Amino acid sequence: MRQTIKGENHISDYKKSQRIEYLDFARGLAILFMILQHSLIVYAVNGGEATLLGGIFLLSVDIFQLAGLSLIFMSLIRYFLPRQPWTCGEWFSLLLIIMIVLVVSPLLWGKFGNNPFLSPFLGDGETKFFPFFPWVVYPVFGMFLSRFLLNPKDNLFFKNFIIAGFSLIIIGTALWTQVSNAIIVQGDYHRSGIAVHFVIIGFILIWLPFCETVFNQTSQYSFIYRILFFWSRNTTVVYFIQWVLYGWGILIFGCESLPVTISLFVGIGMCILCHALTKIFVKLRERYQSVC
Repeated sequence: MRQTIKGENHISDYKKSQRIEYLDFARGLAILFMILQHSLIVYAVNGGEATLLGGIFLLSVDIFQLAGLSLIFMSLIRYFLPRQPWTCGEWFSLLLIIMIVLVVSPLLWGKFGNNPFLSPFLGDGETKFFPFFPWVVYPVFGMFLSRFLLNPKDNLFFKNFIIAGFSLIIIGTALWTQVSNAIIVQGDYHRSGIAVHFVIIGFILIWLPFCETVFNQTSQYSFIYRILFFWSRNTTVVYFIQWVLYGWGILIFGCESLPVTISLFVGIGMCILCHALTKIFVKLRERYQSVC
C-alpha cells in the first residue's frame, strides 16, 4: 500500500511540473525501442564491418552531429523570429523552411563527392547517417508543433493531428509508389525524398495523440511511468551509455555473431544495465553539483 501511494504521489507531483507527460512517455518508449533495435542491428551484422576498429563509430556521421548542427540552425531561427507568441506568418515560415529543405536536399546529394567536411550536411559515404539535409526538418517541425503542444487553447487543433497524419501518409504513399521524380523518391532511408518524409511526419502526428491516450488511460501504472520519465529526462546519457556498452561488447566478447533471438534477450538485458548505469551517473552528477 505504501509503495502504491508513493507511486501515485510521484505521478501527481510530476503533473504539477512544466513537462508534458505524454511526450516524456513517448520519449521513454523511444529509448526502449532504440536499445532493442540497436541490439538486433549491432549483434546480427558481420563482425568485420561493424566494429569500432572498422571505423563505424569513429568516422560515421551519427545523430549527434545532426543534433549539434540542428541546435545551431534553431538558434538562427530564434534570432530571426524572436517574438513570442509568433504570428501566423511566422508559423507559416517554419512550414516553408521544412518544404524548402525537403525539395533542395535531393538536389545537393552526390554533387560534391565524398568530402568529409560536407558529409555531416549531405551524408555522402557509406557510414554517413542522418545528414543535416534533410533530417533538420524534424527539429523545425518540433518547433512548429510546440505552439499546439504547449497551448491548451489549441486542443481542437491537436485532436485533428490524426486526420492530418493519415492524410500525409496517404499523400506520401501515393507519391512514393506512383511518381518517379528524383526529388520525391531519391535515396535510401538516410537520404530520402519528400514522399518518405511525408509518411514519417504523418506517423508523428498520429503517434503523439496515441501516446497521450495511452498515458491518460494507464497512468495508474506508476512503476512503468517512473522508468519512462527517467529515461526521457536523461535521453542523451542513456544514448551514450548504450552505445559504449555495445561497442565494447563487440570488441571484447565478439557478440556481433549472436543469433537474432539471443540478441533480443541481450537487448532486454542492455535496457536494465543502461538504466542502472544511468541512475548511478545521475546520482553522481547531483552529488557533484551539490558540492559545487
